[in-house]
Amino acid sequence: MSGVARRPPQQQQGFDWSTASIALSVIGALLSIVDRNLVLLGVLVFVAGLIVGVVGWRSGLKKNRAVIGVILNSANLMLDAGLVISAVFR
Repeated sequence: MSGVARRPPQQQQGFDWSTASIALSVIGALLSIVDRNLVLLGVLVFVAGLIVGVVGWRSGLKKNRAVIGVILNSANLMLDAGLVISAVFR
């Protein structure tokens, strides 16, 4: 019908796993950078971020953000592994 306003699409509500994955990546990076003694805690946060990113990707809502979160958490895990390896060989 012309002249009748369409209803705006309803936004899906619920927890945004994809954005949470990116947030966990940032939190883990800050933990690893602030204090070298917190590297293990940073690694745990990155692993949690990876899991949350995979859940976000499988839920299908914001797949691009989920992929970004998985990539960021993976890169941070590699960085932390490099920090641990370099500390061992000192």
